[in-house]
Amino acid sequence: STLLGVCIDYPVHLLNHLRFTRGRDKEQRSRAARRIRASLSIGMLTTVAGYAMVGLSTFPGVRQIAVFSSVGILASFLFTLAFLPPLSAWALASSRPAAGPGGWMARAGGWTGLSRHRRKIGVLLASMTLVGAAGIPLIELETDARAFDLADPGTVAEDEAIRSRMPAASFPLYMLASGETAEEALQHNEALADQLDALQQAGDVTRFASVRWLLPSARLQQRNLEALAALEAPGARARLALEAAGFRAEAFAAFFDDLEVARAGGVDPLTPAMLLESNLGDLARGFLLEFREQTYVLTLVQPADAGDDLAAVLPSNDHLVRFSGLAVASAVMSDTQRQIAWLGLAGLLLNGLILGLYRRRLSGLSATILPAMIAIVVVLGVLGFSGARLSFFHVMSLLLVLSSGVDYAVFLSDSRRAGNAEDASIASVSVLFSALSTALVFGALAACQTPALRAIGGTVAGGILLACALAFVLSGMERDRG
Repeated sequence: STLLGVCIDYPVHLLNHLRFTRGRDKEQRSRAARRIRASLSIGMLTTVAGYAMVGLSTFPGVRQIAVFSSVGILASFLFTLAFLPPLSAWALASSRPAAGPGGWMARAGGWTGLSRHRRKIGVLLASMTLVGAAGIPLIELETDARAFDLADPGTVAEDEAIRSRMPAASFPLYMLASGETAEEALQHNEALADQLDALQQAGDVTRFASVRWLLPSARLQQRNLEALAALEAPGARARLALEAAGFRAEAFAAFFDDLEVARAGGVDPLTPAMLLESNLGDLARGFLLEFREQTYVLTLVQPADAGDDLAAVLPSNDHLVRFSGLAVASAVMSDTQRQIAWLGLAGLLLNGLILGLYRRRLSGLSATILPAMIAIVVVLGVLGFSGARLSFFHVMSLLLVLSSGVDYAVFLSDSRRAGNAEDASIASVSVLFSALSTALVFGALAACQTPALRAIGGTVAGGILLACALAFVLSGMERDRG
């Protein structure tokens, strides 16, 4: 999407230029070619610089976006300069040179008269910026990864059906009881299970899965054995209970024998190693973990509230580690957004430096960089006033608005400075076509059901159109320089 939005500008601008300058003499064409190459080069350089700064992110996915976009933009730029001139010459060889843009195309360059209304337009732009800036403090960062997991209801239902077939996947919260030894970890796990039992009775926990029922601690097993030894005739009591439940007691003869052996002290407590070597080993193996000379016993928990990590009712301590995939994803997303925001600001400053060296005048720099900056401020203000939460997708989309907005301003300003009304008309048509095509593509995304795609589509479409309009206005406000 980024490549489509940015890279279309280069061939559109160059092809329109080649089409309408074929009838000029060689010197005029050479001078115009140098100017168009300079415009394309500075547009490419500022865009790649912005993505290069984002490429410094510590998050691999963001780096991949930056590298992919930068390489694609550079490739498109090089292809445009190397191959489009000979290809267009071959394609247009049998046609007459265009007389120049006519009709509405010629009138598109008429924005130059705006310099007579500098004060009124300046007040309007300042008002837009101030209103947009007033909405920025209202913006809240999106920290819940579930906000991007909304999709078609049928897809959600299918996903839930699949997850119901994978029991572990339906538990959003993992709790790990730790200890320096397996016995210590099992004891802490039993204390955790007792707490979760109480929370389940209180309605804070829907269900949980613990290895406690398969592997009690040796201490608990010993207490059970001692309690068993204190019972009188446990076998007879067990036989009566089984018959009362409708079972044939004789089928449990081996169990009664083992019960007497255990009562007589002939059974050793079950150890983790013994359990793992048994037929239940595969079931228990995922609940017992060794890491950095510590033993961890896992408990799977489903809180009543899917976003609750139970920190309020089960505070963390030295022997309890909680892990929520949702919480980790949300934390990573928040860190990514903050980092990209700072890197995007650094990219903006780098663009300002590049454009300052290129323009060498404050007025020229302002006309080039202000359209994108004002558009970004207004878009952020709209997000703030509308109550939308700022996400990673908004931030990456604003980077595209910055890149394209700077390109539009460079193309318009350079053509304006050439002092040729026809060149200004050609550039105006090229910029207008590029902006509309990009806005249409991304505007379609704004109609998607997926929130992430809506965020990208709405931000880019609105920001691109606003940056394009502001580029025309600020370019038209530049005074004639002869």
